[in-house]
Amino acid sequence: MIADLARNLPGYAVAEESYHALLAEGHAFPALPSRDDYELMLERSCVTLMANDAPNLLLDRCPADYLGYLVASPGPLSEVLDRWFERVADAMRTLDLVEPTLPFARLWSKTRGGSSRQSSRWRGQPRNA
Repeated sequence: MIADLARNLPGYAVAEESYHALLAEGHAFPALPSRDDYELMLERSCVTLMANDAPNLLLDRCPADYLGYLVASPGPLSEVLDRWFERVADAMRTLDLVEPTLPFARLWSKTRGGSSRQSSRWRGQPRNA
């Protein structure tokens, strides 16, 4: 999907997904990644965003996705949030637009009382603001 979007947006680059970048570097993931694997992917995602100053970067998955995987993995939630929340928040602030997938937008809509169309688009402050 992200490749299709990039083809229609000249001037935009696609960031390699953390999972694929780590595979290319020789990291072997089991069929069900471990908590350590998710932390590795999350770290890579944060580094990618924080180190990239390209204004037109497209991502298939961002740090919030990897944080979600980590939160859903077995183990204490407080440890995950204590360790990662601020770092993920800093990385996410570098994004101008987050477009959640439809299932998430529907869930957001149901829990917030709006339509999925209204709540599927969140805008942050532009990077240069």
